[in-house]
Amino acid sequence: MTGEGNHLVTSHQGNFNIQPLIFGVYDTIVERVDNTSLAAGIVSQDFSVVVSGQIEVITVVGFQYVGTAPNHIDFVIYDGSSEYIIGGIVNPTQSRFYAIQGQWVMQPGWLIRCYMYSATLNDDLHMSRCGYTMKVNL
Repeated sequence: MTGEGNHLVTSHQGNFNIQPLIFGVYDTIVERVDNTSLAAGIVSQDFSVVVSGQIEVITVVGFQYVGTAPNHIDFVIYDGSSEYIIGGIVNPTQSRFYAIQGQWVMQPGWLIRCYMYSATLNDDLHMSRCGYTMKVNL
């Protein structure tokens, strides 16, 4: 998708418009990450890193955990040195899809990471994120 304008978003709460940031939309982001052989214990899984020359605006992150559900899942933004929690689910139901909505502006080199606490060996994690990119000269 190229160009500027309003984005109509449909959710369980109805339809609403999100105004794009002033830089203008360059392209859309739809990424899925699957891990079908998780380690046990506290496990992390990363989305792709923001590439140089772009800003990403992530509007939703989601996950589905298949197996013995962990006791907690958190999503964080990692900026190369620190992590900032953007959302999480306590005691998620196994095999249910969860989505966390927001508007997270990400700089080059940053990424979103998912932490699972008390993961079970060889369980499955399916994650997705959506949003858009903007070209910038940094």
